[in-house]
Amino acid sequence: MRRIRPFLSVLALAFAGPALAVAGPVDSPLERIPTDAELFVHIRVAAIWDLPVMQEIRKHYPGAADAIFGPAERFLGQKAEQQIDTVTVYVNRFPRPDDDDEVFPGVLQVTTREPYDKKKLIPGHRKAQAEDKDGVVKFDDGMELHFLSPKHYAVLDMGQAEAFRKPLAVKPGPLAAALKTARDPAAMMTIGGRPERLPKSVTERLPQSFKPYLSLLTAKTFTVTVSTEKSLAIHATFTTADDDAAKRLEDVLTGVKKDAEAGVTAFGERDDLPVNVKEMTGLLRDVAASVHAATVTRDGSTVSAKVSVTVKGDLAKMVAGGVSGVRKAANRLKSSNNLKQLSLAILNYSDVVDGVPPAAIVDPATGKPLLSWRVAMLPYLGHDALYKQFKLTEAWDSPHNKKLLAEMPAVFALPGDADAKAGETRYLAFVGKGTVFNATAQTRLSAVKDGDASTVMLCESAKHVPWTKPEDVDYDPAKPVAGALHFIDDTCQVAFVNGSVKALAKTLEDKLWHQFIQMADGNPPPAVKK
Repeated sequence: MRRIRPFLSVLALAFAGPALAVAGPVDSPLERIPTDAELFVHIRVAAIWDLPVMQEIRKHYPGAADAIFGPAERFLGQKAEQQIDTVTVYVNRFPRPDDDDEVFPGVLQVTTREPYDKKKLIPGHRKAQAEDKDGVVKFDDGMELHFLSPKHYAVLDMGQAEAFRKPLAVKPGPLAAALKTARDPAAMMTIGGRPERLPKSVTERLPQSFKPYLSLLTAKTFTVTVSTEKSLAIHATFTTADDDAAKRLEDVLTGVKKDAEAGVTAFGERDDLPVNVKEMTGLLRDVAASVHAATVTRDGSTVSAKVSVTVKGDLAKMVAGGVSGVRKAANRLKSSNNLKQLSLAILNYSDVVDGVPPAAIVDPATGKPLLSWRVAMLPYLGHDALYKQFKLTEAWDSPHNKKLLAEMPAVFALPGDADAKAGETRYLAFVGKGTVFNATAQTRLSAVKDGDASTVMLCESAKHVPWTKPEDVDYDPAKPVAGALHFIDDTCQVAFVNGSVKALAKTLEDKLWHQFIQMADGNPPPAVKK
């Protein structure tokens, strides 16, 4: 597996690459794939990223390529957006249970827009002082890097090197037709395979939900192409052993079509979709209609399925809106987890010292606030070493302590907060009359008379604060609360004394906010759902 992972990560470059594709390098990677191989994937990375919808996604989702596909780029030593033209992977033979795990049967080939720098490729896998010898660099793990032309290189197991370097004899083979299809510049992605060659150990481990579709794996070959001329077109072709097998496979594909249409339609009609994802409902309706219009045909022992996805409206905006919604939902979930970690740290602290920490670490002589409760929580968040670096008798902005602002743990950073400066947090406590957090003294949990499941102690604040600074939300029972909070899609996430986290609506009456924050006013708020 340690040799397979880099190959799998590189396939992700199909969704992180550049624009300005060329029709194909002179030394085409497709010419080096044996027609009797058992699987290949050929992706025109540059062409995919030339699509307007992909450019729109990158504009609305900056940083996604590095976050998701960074490992592949670091493995290659190249930036996909600037350098990669095509990525091709083929497997000569599917791994069997009795195979030697030390030999990976796949070959990765990459072509580039411009000549690459040999010394920068695959930087993390080379042996110390490894030199290019006869166009080959050897890795520590037995893999090799082969320089095939100034714009074409390959990574493969040393056990396959001799066969790979030999010129391929031009001969017919099971994947000859799929390879011919892949040479069409209109095919953005082509996958060709021989599913009947999959070992039983693989098919037996498939989830129960896949069982109705097992006939797909009895096909002799399959070819799937994705092209984008006037619309997104997906064409799948299966060859089978005989007409009877083709009929069974035709029935399965017809079932797949019906299930896909029903699934897309049901998803688009859900009431609980995030706000931004709802922007994609028009796209989902168009996809469902396209799947309904898809064709499944049979000609002797060959079965074909075609679907052309036609979208009404601005596809780029709909997809970008959906991607933005997914990102926002992920950020909200992560923020919820951050608040939960902080709450649990406070509870663990309380178990040790019998009380919620004071809002500030104070000067014992003068009572002056020096450092935030967030610093006091560091040992309970797994950052004991950082805690020990602070001088607890000095203010947060003393020459020594101020240097530690840059060491803020990720748990204090609100995900997706583009307005925050380095070292700033929005996770603040309510501090004031009747709150769980007292300015300078501990609060025993037994003092929370209104219930730990209905009393708020932390929130996502409207203001940014240096995380070590003893500053929080100044709570006044006579003043409105909502203006002090940070709302996203009209909700603000808050942490309760029992460690739970809920999103409260901006439309919440002010008297309810006060009931949530007051720990013992005798007016516990009604139950609130997450």
